[in-house]
Amino acid sequence: MKNRFLFLTAGVAMILAGCFVPSVNPLYTEKDLVYDPALVGTWGEPKDDERYTFARAGEKAYTWTVKEKDGSSEFDARLLQLGEHRFLDALLVRMKGEWKGSGFGRVAMVARPAHIFFKVEVTNATLRLGGLHPEWLGKLLKQQPGLIAHEWVKEPDAGDERRVLLTASTAELQKFMLKYVGDTNVFVIGEPLPRLEAAAAKP
Repeated sequence: MKNRFLFLTAGVAMILAGCFVPSVNPLYTEKDLVYDPALVGTWGEPKDDERYTFARAGEKAYTWTVKEKDGSSEFDARLLQLGEHRFLDALLVRMKGEWKGSGFGRVAMVARPAHIFFKVEVTNATLRLGGLHPEWLGKLLKQQPGLIAHEWVKEPDAGDERRVLLTASTAELQKFMLKYVGDTNVFVIGEPLPRLEAAAAKP
């Protein structure tokens, strides 16, 4: 199964900062999905090049576009509710721009995409995303390899460096997330991003 999955190795520094862990399976089932219109719109710091735009793409789906200076990446995204917490499940579907070995362009071209997960805190004015810390999870799974199903996969252009690929079922993933969601060492929460543009009004 090694090297069969498409996963990112570095994200936009402001929000993602490489703090995510790829997963074979999604974090959601249909019953977990929610739709929040507050997420729709464009987010980012006015002085920075990065922009994060969420557009509605169905009853309970979003298209998430990350625009950077040298290109953009598009994700199929789902918002879900687990207990009192909300998460975003994102699947990379399209990239534009030149791959320079970093950012969203640094990928392994393989058979199928992987899901990445974020804890979500959104209001009408600000957005915060938090990803699982890969170094923390790697240390934990080396100490307790049976904690959750996973494999170690080699990153492209990273020598012998390997990262965790979660292979657990959706039910196991949800249980794991709820166990550790309150630990700030586990979920690295970015600074709040202001809303730059609201969603376009429908005619």
